[in-house]
Amino acid sequence: KEQTSYEELTRAVNAYRADIELRRLGSDQVHSRLTAMLTGNTIIIAVSGLAISNQTKIPPSLIIALIIGGLTLCLVWGFFVFTGLQVEDHYRKKTEEFEPMAIPHGRELAIRISRWKTWGYGIATYFTIAVFVAIYATLLLMATRL
Repeated sequence: KEQTSYEELTRAVNAYRADIELRRLGSDQVHSRLTAMLTGNTIIIAVSGLAISNQTKIPPSLIIALIIGGLTLCLVWGFFVFTGLQVEDHYRKKTEEFEPMAIPHGRELAIRISRWKTWGYGIATYFTIAVFVAIYATLLLMATRL
């Protein structure tokens, strides 16, 4: 029976470590996508603004296509945030589930955060996306008046 207990503890510790690593990788992925999307959208907005100000040299259809590309990027960004937060939430729950098995007589090590705080990050990111959409809408309005 002791052998089984030791094997169970070893499996639980390995599962806990793997889950912690997956949780970290998921979180890193969410944050790296945020950085990439912020950078990409900022570049598209800057190029669109420059193109609108140099309207005599750049065809309006190209400017509108660029702005629509930026709006599409915002939709993709929203999808990334949604799926990334679901993955992060899944691994958070699994970490909390494995922890008592991996550390039976120890303290809680996993960061305990409410679902609201996890999704608070999503709300802030969706607000950022909305700001970019508003900027694109303004640029689109300016471009169609050329």
